[in-house]
Amino acid sequence: MKKILIVYAQAGNGHKRAAFAVKEAFNALQPNTEVACVDILLYFSFLYKKIYELNYLFFSEYIPSIYNLFYNFFESKQAGRLFRDILEMLESLQSKKFKKLVETMKPDIIISTHFLTPHALSSIKDKTWRGKQIMIMTDYGHHAIWTHPLIDHYFVATPELKNTLAQNFDIPSSSITASGIPISQAFNKTLARDHFQKKYNLNPQYKTLLFLSGRLSNLDLIRYIKKMINNKSAYNIIAICGTNYSLKEKLKKLSPKGKNNFLVLGFVKNMEDWMNISDIIITKPGGLTLSEGSSLEKPFILISPVPKQEQKNAEFFRQKGAATIIRNEEELELILEDIFHSPAKLQNMSKASRKLGRVEASRQIVEEIIKLER
Repeated sequence: MKKILIVYAQAGNGHKRAAFAVKEAFNALQPNTEVACVDILLYFSFLYKKIYELNYLFFSEYIPSIYNLFYNFFESKQAGRLFRDILEMLESLQSKKFKKLVETMKPDIIISTHFLTPHALSSIKDKTWRGKQIMIMTDYGHHAIWTHPLIDHYFVATPELKNTLAQNFDIPSSSITASGIPISQAFNKTLARDHFQKKYNLNPQYKTLLFLSGRLSNLDLIRYIKKMINNKSAYNIIAICGTNYSLKEKLKKLSPKGKNNFLVLGFVKNMEDWMNISDIIITKPGGLTLSEGSSLEKPFILISPVPKQEQKNAEFFRQKGAATIIRNEEELELILEDIFHSPAKLQNMSKASRKLGRVEASRQIVEEIIKLER
C-alpha cells in the first residue's frame, strides 16, 4: 500500500484547505492508499511558529514597505538561493520532530501546499528518506521561495505561471503541471438557491453581497458593511467571520431593526452554499478563496490587497476581467452601483470567472501523481 503525506502550514486557512482537497481526491480515486495530512508548524517550536505567523501578518499589514523590500529582493532565482540557504540553516535547528515523523512513516510521496516542507527535509532527502516531493503552489503569482532542487514535480494555478517557472527558474516544463489550485469537490454541486434564500429569510428580489472577513481588519470590514447597510440600494448582505467571534458580535449590532436581509455568520462548513447564492464576493484576494469562487462563476470585488502575493492574485483576476480592486468603502458603493446597473458588466465578469474556475483541479493533481508513480 502506498503512503502519502500531505503537508500544509496553518498560517491562514488556504494551505490547509488545499491539502484536504487533495486528500479528498485521493480518498475518491485511490481508496486503498494511506493518506495523512499534517501541519508542519506543529512540529516546530512554539516560538518559531509564532515568529513565522507574526512576521508575514505584521510586516505585510503595518510596514508594507519593508515587506516589499525583502519580497522583491528574494524574488529572483539567485537571491532565492541565498534565502533558501538561510531558511535551511534555521530549519535544521527546528525541524527535528518533522524529520523524525518522515523517517518513521516513510511516505512514498510527500505533497506540500506550503514552501517550508522541502527546506525542512533537505538534509534527509535521498539519505534516511527516499521518496518523491510534490509542490502545489496556492497563489496565482510566483516567488523563488516555492522552488527547490529536491522537488520532483510542481502543480501551479495557470499556464502563465508554468511558463514563468520554466523560463525564470530553469525548471523543466515536463516537471510542471498547470492544474489549477485544488479545491473541495463540494464546490462541484448544484444548489436549490430559492430554498436556501427562503431558509435564511433573504429577499429573492435583492442582489446578494457576500463579505468574507479573511485577513481584513475588524474596523475595515465594519466600515465597509456599515456603508452598504446605509446605502439607498437594497441588498442582501451576508458576512462570514470565521472564528473571529469578536467581529461577529460587533457586526450583529449593526443589524437594522425589522430587516432580515443582513446575516452575520461565524465559521461555516458549507462555504460553497454561501458563495453559490451570492451575486458577488467581496473579500481579500487569497488564492483558495479566488479558486473556490471562480469554480462557481462568481465575480469578485477585492479589498486592499497586501504585498505581494495578494497583489499578484488580485491583478491576475482583474486583468482577466473577473474582479475589480478597491481601496475604500466609497469605491465599493460606486462599483456595486455600476455593476448592478449594467447587467452586461456583471455577466461578463461571471463569464471571465468561469473561465478561471478549475473545480476538477484536485482530481487532476491526484491523477497526475498516480501517473508519476508508474
